[in-house]
Amino acid sequence: MIALRSRYDLMSLSSTHAPDGTYFPDPLTVDLTKFVFNDNPLEYTLNQGNIDRPDVLMTLVYGVPEYDDIVFWLNNISYIDDVSPGTVIYIPSKADMEKYFSLNTV
Repeated sequence: MIALRSRYDLMSLSSTHAPDGTYFPDPLTVDLTKFVFNDNPLEYTLNQGNIDRPDVLMTLVYGVPEYDDIVFWLNNISYIDDVSPGTVIYIPSKADMEKYFSLNTV
């Protein structure tokens, strides 16, 4: 089974831990200001199907069902269910996504 890439691959572990000693990923360590758009992003209008199944949208765009959380974070969407149909987002090229992950995976 292949693990899908997500924002968790870009997070450092938090300096605080649970009572059992477990450390958790710290979302504040993901630096989206380092994302570089070398290619023009795709302007895309979301429909209800995209909101219900963002993995299907990512598969159509990238050929893999990953990157959705980074695409939504780049569009200032923290929770997909807060979005309504007709919302326009910008989807980076696969090359730009791959480069960002290769330079920023912890």
